[in-house]
Amino acid sequence: MTEIEKLEESINEQVSKLAKLKEEESKPKFIDIPDSIQFEKDWGEGDELGIVFNESKQTLYYRKEVYSVAPTFKEDTTPCHLIAKPVTQEEVMKDVGGTYLRRDNLKAMSLSHFCKILPDNGYVFVERGSISLAFEKWKQWHKVVKK
Repeated sequence: MTEIEKLEESINEQVSKLAKLKEEESKPKFIDIPDSIQFEKDWGEGDELGIVFNESKQTLYYRKEVYSVAPTFKEDTTPCHLIAKPVTQEEVMKDVGGTYLRRDNLKAMSLSHFCKILPDNGYVFVERGSISLAFEKWKQWHKVVKK
């Protein structure tokens, strides 16, 4: 093997390693959600996830451009996690019906930090067993997705 062939082989190996690294970086990284927070497969609109609350008896979901609450069906709960890379407030508000974690500190997740996005830059969330509507901005938003 000549010096040029050895150099070509080395360059090809480096290019291959670089391509693998880029592929790994492009894959989303995930963060686990505590088992105490459950999501239900929803037949509504948006991302088709409902936020289970009131000791697993009710589910907050988005349907026909409004939020609704319905009884929870235990057999329809689905495991979910967060996409680790945060998204901007502007991106979140375009995802009407999406489910997000709105929190600056990922170590202290609670049910009240999860919300459903509404039209007109609003979102609904569960706080102390009841539904609240908000418009304030948060530094970090993380998308909830099915595992």
